Amino acid sequence: MSNTPYIMKKGESSLGDLVDGFAGYPGAEYPGRDYYVNNITGSSGATGEDWGHAMDQVSTAITASEAYRAALTTDNTYVRNRIFVQGTATAYTALTALPNYCDLIGIGAEVRGNGTGIARIGADANTTPASAVDATGVRGLYMEGLQFQAGSGYAAFDCADIFRSKFYNCAFFSNSTAVEPSAGLTWARASGLVVERCHWGGASGSGDPAIGIHVSGTHFHNTVIRGCYIIGDVGIQIDVACTSTYYSIVEDNWIGSGYTEQTLSVDDNSAQGHTVFRNNQLATNGTLATGGSLRWCNNWITNGVAPVAVTAS
Repeated sequence: MSNTPYIMKKGESSLGDLVDGFAGYPGAEYPGRDYYVNNITGSSGATGEDWGHAMDQVSTAITASEAYRAALTTDNTYVRNRIFVQGTATAYTALTALPNYCDLIGIGAEVRGNGTGIARIGADANTTPASAVDATGVRGLYMEGLQFQAGSGYAAFDCADIFRSKFYNCAFFSNSTAVEPSAGLTWARASGLVVERCHWGGASGSGDPAIGIHVSGTHFHNTVIRGCYIIGDVGIQIDVACTSTYYSIVEDNWIGSGYTEQTLSVDDNSAQGHTVFRNNQLATNGTLATGGSLRWCNNWITNGVAPVAVTAS
C-alpha cells in the first residue's frame, strides 16, 4: 500500500459528498459559488469563500448569492450556488428572503432534536416576530439538514410561492415550551415541490402547531409529500381557495398526534379534490373535498373511521 497522500483531482468534491443525499457539481469550472456561514466565528463583512472567512448569518450569504447570480449573463443566471450553514449553540436569525437556484445545507447535529449543534433558523424564544422564514417566493431551492423554529401564532416556514424546490431531512419546530405555532410549513402557491423525510416537533415536549402543513392559496400541483412525520391540531389542511391540486401526491407519511391529540388528520377543502392520499397512517378521520374520495387509497386510520366528503369548511 502506498503511503503517498491522495490528492483530489480537479473537479472533485469533498464537503458536499459527505452530506446525505447531496453531491458536489461536476467540473471545477462550474460557475456556481459556495458560501460558508458560522454565526460564532463569522462576520458580516467576510467573503464566505471558506470556513476561515465565514459569513455571520444565512441572510448575509443569501444576499451575496443573489447578487452573484444577478451579475451573470442573462442565459446563465440559473446556475446553482451552495450555502453551507454550521450548526452551533446559537440559532440563526429569521429569514425574510430565500436564495433562488441554490442548495442550502445544514452541517451539524441531527435536526430531530432540541439542543445545541443543530443548524437552527429562527429565535430560540417566543419573540415577535417569531417566524423562522417569511418569504414572498422562491424557485429552485434545495434545503437539507435545517431546523426551522417558530413561536406562538407564527409559522416555522411561510413562503407565498415555492416552485421547483425541495425539503429533505428538515424539521419544523416550536421554539419554546407550551407555545403553538400557526403552522409548521405553509405556502399559498406550490408547484414542483418535494417534501421528503421531514419532521414536525416541539422544543421541549410540547408546542404542536395548529396546522402541520397548510395550503392557504390557489396552487398545490406537481407536488410530493413523502415519508414525513407530520403533527398538528390539524395535520394537513388545504383551503377552499386552492383551485389547482392536480398531479400532487401525499404518500407514506405518519399524519397524527404529537404531544397533544390531533383533531383532524386531513382537511381537504380544495375546489378540485385532485390530491392523491396514498399509504398514510392517520391518527383520526379526515374530511375530503368533493370527489377527493376517488383519490383516497390504502390509508390506515387508527380509529377506523373513514373520511367524509365536504365542500368547504
